[in-house]
Amino acid sequence: MRKTKTKYFMFGLIFLLILSVSACGKKREEQIEEENTESVSEFHTEDEVIAEEGTGKGTKEEPDNTEGGTDAVPEESWVNHYYNRGIYFKDGYTYRQFADGLYRRQAGTDSWELLCEITTNYGPGLTCYGDRLYFTGYEEEADTEGSGWNNAVFYYDLDTGESGNLLNVGTLTGALNVYDGCLYVQSFALDGGYMVYDGYRLNEEGEILEQLDSEAEDFLCREQNEYSIAEYELMHGPVSGRRSSGTSIDELKEEVISTPACAAMLDGKVVLRQQKGEGGSNYFLRDLTTGEDELLFDASDILTVMKDGIYYFPSTGAEESLMYYSFADGTNRELPLPEFWQGDNRMMNPSSYITWDQEALYFFNYGSEDDAAQIVKISLSDGSVETIVEGEALMETEAYRINQVDEEYFYHGAQMYPLP
Repeated sequence: MRKTKTKYFMFGLIFLLILSVSACGKKREEQIEEENTESVSEFHTEDEVIAEEGTGKGTKEEPDNTEGGTDAVPEESWVNHYYNRGIYFKDGYTYRQFADGLYRRQAGTDSWELLCEITTNYGPGLTCYGDRLYFTGYEEEADTEGSGWNNAVFYYDLDTGESGNLLNVGTLTGALNVYDGCLYVQSFALDGGYMVYDGYRLNEEGEILEQLDSEAEDFLCREQNEYSIAEYELMHGPVSGRRSSGTSIDELKEEVISTPACAAMLDGKVVLRQQKGEGGSNYFLRDLTTGEDELLFDASDILTVMKDGIYYFPSTGAEESLMYYSFADGTNRELPLPEFWQGDNRMMNPSSYITWDQEALYFFNYGSEDDAAQIVKISLSDGSVETIVEGEALMETEAYRINQVDEEYFYHGAQMYPLP
């Protein structure tokens, strides 16, 4: 029997952000073709999105779900993208993790209903397959090291209300995604300080059929695992207990966002990075069906990957500008950089605090000694900036780096604010 109770705004949450391992290692010089770049004064418009759908490049194709069963794959909402990890929207409800369990909020309301009491100590991870939600949590009995980290994957059945332990990972558990009938779990490797992926094939009921071979040539995250190991070995020496791939880090490409999440959003394609020198990296789009990599552009960093394009910072020149690459026509556009990203704030790595909806980018600006923290909304149509909320209260939650948005609210840590 499940228990029900209500939560409102501004309640606490004990939380630790899982930090991504930044790219490092040897640099490699590589020539890049001249970009097709045009300067404009506005962000991309809704008309561009419609035009993109007409080309076929931005249209979502029906996935091949022979491995897990067609009926097991839900129709995705735009809400369920990588930058919104920790929430999931389905059938009029937003599902969200809090410190003491999994909750849901019905559209049009501001209260949260507890679905199951399962401790979530560190880091949100929430995804769905058919009628099953999967989420990361803490299993005390499996915590042999006494770390207190999220170390297990739990499930909640949307149809029956049943919940339980799906998988004991045994170590810090991070990214959690479903792609092509398989559940991919990123966790902290026991033989070194790096994150690796494991995969599990699911049946139509969402139960695990088998564990995938993570060293197989066709394993979705094989190259990312190799990159993580090579990067760690470059700084710390050989990893004990795991066979090194022997591949130079110069020859490997690194995921920009979680590979399974990117493949699900871009219909079987993933965005990858390869360092090319002191000035930045080359970025590629890989077709998982053909294995071919298409060179997109070079950049110092990517701000965000979206369904229809990529916002990024150029590697040379135009330091006070932002670039937008369109998947629809392959063009690059120069955009004005919002004032709070200019100057010293240019080094803040805003991709750690950003999310987006169909109309805007949302960014948590933690401010400075002179300026209060604020949450800002940046219009995709004209680049205008609007403050949703500001003040010291934004820093009171330990989860202030976790930001999500649905149709009605912006979620900041354990707090929530209505959209303007």
